[in-house]
Amino acid sequence: EAAREQAKTADARVDAAKQAADGAQKVQAALAEKLAEARDELADRRDDASAHGHRMAALTHQLEAAEQRLADLDRQKAQLEADRGDADRLTGDAAEALKRLQAELEAGEKALAAEEARRPQIAAKAEDAERAARAVELALAKATADHAGVEAEWRVAEAELAQARSRLDRVLGEMRRQDEARRALTQQGDPEKELVQARAAAAEAATLLTRKRADLEAMQARKETLSETRDEAASALAAARAELAGVEREYTALARDREARARQAANRHGLPAALDKVSAERGYERALAAVLGRDAKAPLGMPEQGGEGRFWTGSEAPAKVGDSLADHVPHCPPELAARLALVHVADVDDGRMLKPGEWLVTLNGALRRWDGFVARGEGATEAARLEAENRFAELEKDLPALREASMSADAAHSAAQEALSTLQRELVAAEREVAQASEAERQALRAVDQA
Repeated sequence: EAAREQAKTADARVDAAKQAADGAQKVQAALAEKLAEARDELADRRDDASAHGHRMAALTHQLEAAEQRLADLDRQKAQLEADRGDADRLTGDAAEALKRLQAELEAGEKALAAEEARRPQIAAKAEDAERAARAVELALAKATADHAGVEAEWRVAEAELAQARSRLDRVLGEMRRQDEARRALTQQGDPEKELVQARAAAAEAATLLTRKRADLEAMQARKETLSETRDEAASALAAARAELAGVEREYTALARDREARARQAANRHGLPAALDKVSAERGYERALAAVLGRDAKAPLGMPEQGGEGRFWTGSEAPAKVGDSLADHVPHCPPELAARLALVHVADVDDGRMLKPGEWLVTLNGALRRWDGFVARGEGATEAARLEAENRFAELEKDLPALREASMSADAAHSAAQEALSTLQRELVAAEREVAQASEAERQALRAVDQA
């Protein structure tokens, strides 16, 4: 009774441990999925931060270029306004100076002609003065003074004429320079042709920008698809890893138990125990454990030197009953064949009559013998051993497929992540190309405006 209570307590502890293990596996699976989601979110944020950084650098470069271009245009405009004002002012000054010098030149020529006309009169007066030297000495002195004044005025007029001609030469040189500049500006090219070329370049830049934007939108759509694929692969990977981890933990625990039992298998007689050499189909473990009972740990065979104890030596097995338990024991040592041949197995005890030597056992381990002996709840430990062996065989069979599924899920997730990372780099390059195409279109439009 104490052993039964201990067995019940152990079963309860096993159930509690299984429930705790199942809960821990669920929690671990949920945490693994959340960790994968968090890592994916972190990767997306890093990719977005990198894309925003590249976009910010491109926009900053565009802003600096636009500001520099605007400052250059402002300086050029101011310089052109100043040059135009200087040119207009110089042209006006030159025209006025030319008119003034022309008037002064005409006045000087008139004065010179008048003086030339007066020269015979002065010569006549000089002759008269020589004939009347002393009588006209004052007249001669006055005439001499007048002549000196005329000579001075003549020299002044010649100096002014030289200055006027020099200024005229400078004005004419400036006019020639302006004419050359005007001819150079008009000879730079055909403005209509340049306008057509500028419009064609602008249309080509707009077409290129449209194509680049379409490529960028296609990449963004592909990124969404790859993100969904990556998320699905991550979920599948998390589920596969969680399932594999749970199965591997259970498999490892069962393997350790089997190794421990293998080390303790050799008894004092050096013979294997019956329980270590027998196995039952899934669902028939309790029935087999109940039939073997406390003899499940008895060794198979007789020790050579003899000895005390309980042994399975085997005997000729009788014909099996129709629903024999032996049909559900795939690995049955010959020493146990006679014990199992006459054991009926059923879902429940239907009260059937048993012939001498026959037993009836239910799937939950309720035993009834032909001689009226009944046993309930025995063999729980042996049944647990048999169930553990079946579970170990199932896990050993399932592990390769689970590992392959985990590796496939990991490969699919890695491929999706790699494809997404490659696409993200292509997206950054495409965004840069769109920015460059947009800048080229703006420059082409500015060229159209200038043309």
